[in-house]
Amino acid sequence: MTTIDFMADSDVFKSTKALKMKIFYDRKLPSSNPETVPSMVQHARVKKPANNLINFKNDKSIIIAIQNDTKFINMIMNCRRQSSPIAHIFVESNQYVSCIIKNANGYPIIFIRIPIDNVYAYAQNTRNIYEFPIQKLLEKECVKFNRNSTYTIIFKYDGQNVTFNYELYDGDLEPSRIEFTNIATNNQSVINNLLATENEISLHSMSTGSLKIVNPHKQIQITNSISSGNENNLLAFINMNIIILRVVQDLTNVLKFETKNSIKPNNYFIIDPVENNMNFISETSNSKNVKYVCSKADSLIWTDLIGGKYELLTYSPLFKVNYSKSITSNDKLYYIFTSYLNNYMFIKLITSFDVSKSTQKINTLSKILPKDYQILECYVTVKVE
Repeated sequence: MTTIDFMADSDVFKSTKALKMKIFYDRKLPSSNPETVPSMVQHARVKKPANNLINFKNDKSIIIAIQNDTKFINMIMNCRRQSSPIAHIFVESNQYVSCIIKNANGYPIIFIRIPIDNVYAYAQNTRNIYEFPIQKLLEKECVKFNRNSTYTIIFKYDGQNVTFNYELYDGDLEPSRIEFTNIATNNQSVINNLLATENEISLHSMSTGSLKIVNPHKQIQITNSISSGNENNLLAFINMNIIILRVVQDLTNVLKFETKNSIKPNNYFIIDPVENNMNFISETSNSKNVKYVCSKADSLIWTDLIGGKYELLTYSPLFKVNYSKSITSNDKLYYIFTSYLNNYMFIKLITSFDVSKSTQKINTLSKILPKDYQILECYVTVKVE
């Protein structure tokens, strides 16, 4: 007996019309059930998963790989192509995949340190520095990313040449692909030159107001005035002495360097040793804009006897939109003023590390650079006597 036969004499669950037929005419309204019922469940479209970085260990040709890192790809996509950014990527202390992006005409320097976790970043232990083809990548329309996308960036070495591969999965079964061959390979000297300040200082003193870099997407030429090959500017950078450190509470009111600096410097910091505060001032021929930066009262570190005027070396906007929109609820933003080489540097640091909870004495940048993700935006300043 089927279910239909079993329920044939039942008047329960009948329609109003069927009940009236039974009550008033003692007749039944014929009923039938369809043999098949269409499924109401909508099956999800099959989407090809992105590569799992941990499997890259089995491919010895892969040097560096980055996958689905939203912050990193947002930084790349938001760079202005007109700024002709220079970028190099390398493995730092076998702990980070680090990328340095520099405005070809001066500052800022953007330093991104991605922890090697074999999930978002994978790398072999190599001392080479690789060109990151950012300018070529910005020219490709398919370089885009959203929360529904997945991407993979891979540097491969075939025994003779290094290639760059970018794959974007955007809902289709097959990804969009970009490949660049003959990626330039350098040694530590290219990082020394990107982080050097001697060449900018000489240009500043001659009032040329611009930094010209030779072969921006190949190895930068070295002269005795720039690099002797013995110094380690990366080590000097990491161990900069901190003069001022402040955590920024209001992320909607972050200091921005959006106005292109002119030949004659008119953008500078003023540190007032009497008022114990620091302001950023941008001047034109008929205006003066003063922006509060910090004070001794709201700073975690404030070194006395540092008053004076600090001019910014040549800079211009590097991003189309403010990358600080990528800051998550777990991140913090810090203003840091440091001594660097023979000059000074102003840094905006984004990291999840909470300096206020640190139990160790903080006096160098390395003390506040944990193993977590870090983004540093850096500008060199010269003290005016």
